[in-house]
Amino acid sequence: NVEPETNLLRIANLQARHSQLKQQLQPHFLFNSLNTLKTLIKKKPVQAEDYLKKLSDLLRSSIGSNTETLISVEKELELVNNYLLMQKVRFGNAIHFDINIPADFKLNSSNKIPVYSLQLLVENAIKHNVITIENPLNIFITAQPGEHTLTISNNLQPKNSMEISNGLGLANLTERYKLLGNYDVVIKKTVDAFTVTIKI
Repeated sequence: NVEPETNLLRIANLQARHSQLKQQLQPHFLFNSLNTLKTLIKKKPVQAEDYLKKLSDLLRSSIGSNTETLISVEKELELVNNYLLMQKVRFGNAIHFDINIPADFKLNSSNKIPVYSLQLLVENAIKHNVITIENPLNIFITAQPGEHTLTISNNLQPKNSMEISNGLGLANLTERYKLLGNYDVVIKKTVDAFTVTIKI
């Protein structure tokens, strides 16, 4: 049957593009993280040690996830939480986040999502929005157990820069969901908010 083989090729190609996307994102993130770590080592050595552990865990997971297609909601949320805590060290009160997921939903090992999906959406929010004390970025991650979905939303305050999003991350995630079962990634954009809902 040609169809399964075609899907396998598409998945392989998608995984290759996914790895390439991560390689593009990581140097920028790593550069910022090392700069933050350098400052912490001088001023707050205890906090620096905790920050370094979170960074190490994130990088180890990123390296190990190259061959994975799905990850448990619990594990992905743990990585996202660590990532956001690291961003809090960098941005302080200019960034706020709230992860509101019922424990039974989070701990259910059969609840899985494409690897790196929430991480990508959180990174997008931080990358494309102005983040200041006067205009903090607010990120919310919630679950809709009845609908078997997760939603990530943030207030919209786009950067006025020449950098234009190429949309690769969202396009990649949408394609991965189609291959997994033709599920839609629901994207909603209003004047003041950006929301993405993904299927478990």
